[in-house]
Amino acid sequence: MVIQKTATRRKKSSKNKSKKTGSTSDSRDAEAIWNLTSDEIAEALAGPIDCEVVPFDATLDMEMDQQKDVWPENDTFGSSTADVMEELEILKEIFVADLAS
Repeated sequence: MVIQKTATRRKKSSKNKSKKTGSTSDSRDAEAIWNLTSDEIAEALAGPIDCEVVPFDATLDMEMDQQKDVWPENDTFGSSTADVMEELEILKEIFVADLAS
């Protein structure tokens, strides 16, 4: 007795449709997560700043003291005079940004 394998054809799924609906649902999910956590983030931004935190990147070829001097200058991480609402809006834009495209 000889048994032949039957070839089954699978229908390819449409990737374009799933990407469009996926990005829409992803942005809705991001908005929902942001709405849940924005109050906590605003509290953290309004709270006192811990001055004991030392920014250090071990991958750089600079000494730790040189790195300390670089970070606060040139508004590398945003304006130091921005109020809490401005910082919160900037963080929201970053959080809900579509990084896939």
